[in-house]
Amino acid sequence: MVLEETFDLNPDAILQDTSTMHQIVDAFWQQVAGKIPNSAASQLLKKIAIRDNRSSLESQADEPWRKEQVEAALEELMARRSGTH
Repeated sequence: MVLEETFDLNPDAILQDTSTMHQIVDAFWQQVAGKIPNSAASQLLKKIAIRDNRSSLESQADEPWRKEQVEAALEELMARRSGTH
């Protein structure tokens, strides 16, 4: 549910065809490349950027997803799910 809300897509098909984090990032990146992060994603990226002192992760209003943002968001959401964040 959180992946769907963050990336505006259905992650089930992506996740069933991938096994490594690198493959997951690449697959999500292919789906969102050229799209602008929604408000949930922008808030998540801002939170990560502040916490980790990585201002490059924050998204601008009309800027499409960057691969480093996809990776950071996925890592954060998966860490939350596993209870490590």
